[in-house]
Amino acid sequence: MLKQAVVAGASIGAVIGASFLNGVPLSVLKRTVMEAAAKSQNPALKILHPSYSIEELLKAGLNELPQDAHLKANGRLFVSLTKYGTRSENSRVLDRLSSFESKNVMVSNWVSREELVQCLVCSCFIPAFSGLRVPRFRGELYIDGGFTNNLPVVQEPSITISPFTGHADISPRDPTRDSPYKYFSVGNDQYALTFDNLWKLAQSMVPTDMDELEDLYRRGYWDTYNFLKGKGMLSSHHST
Repeated sequence: MLKQAVVAGASIGAVIGASFLNGVPLSVLKRTVMEAAAKSQNPALKILHPSYSIEELLKAGLNELPQDAHLKANGRLFVSLTKYGTRSENSRVLDRLSSFESKNVMVSNWVSREELVQCLVCSCFIPAFSGLRVPRFRGELYIDGGFTNNLPVVQEPSITISPFTGHADISPRDPTRDSPYKYFSVGNDQYALTFDNLWKLAQSMVPTDMDELEDLYRRGYWDTYNFLKGKGMLSSHHST
């Protein structure tokens, strides 16, 4: 299944997709995320400090992609971007928010590794949090694809994955809950209105300590394992 898979994603989901298609080990991705989170907790390098650059940390992590990464991703990776169109030519975020307009763009072909990396950087860019200057891809301004399509589906059947409790096939569940969830929409996706989801949203902006991040990693692993086991998709050596 995975050898022929087409992957679509926004933000870090697109980064994971690009890494997966290029054979970058999950352990490398995990280490990169944990290192970025650790730096954010250094009192001298808080997230909003000018010397703390999410974009530079992301590019450093993407150094693991091989030189022919774009060739392996072409036609198999679909990256969700939000076009950052405004009535002003000034590219500084704080000057442009009042005239903000946006639409979703899906990109699935690149001419170079550098172009792929820049596309992924744009898909992960959150105004103000990531910086005060919106990055460009092919001459246009783009920000996090999650604002307009956070759970892109480009073919059926598909397996959708989300770190937030919602309608995705693989996502956190509360087996003790009896009443149905109430939902709210963000970027073409539905999220359950729960304390756990709100806490995760806060954590995504200000990462928590390493132990809690490890716990999230383990929970994600077992959510995936249980879904695949329930669908009979695990090979025999993974069945125990």
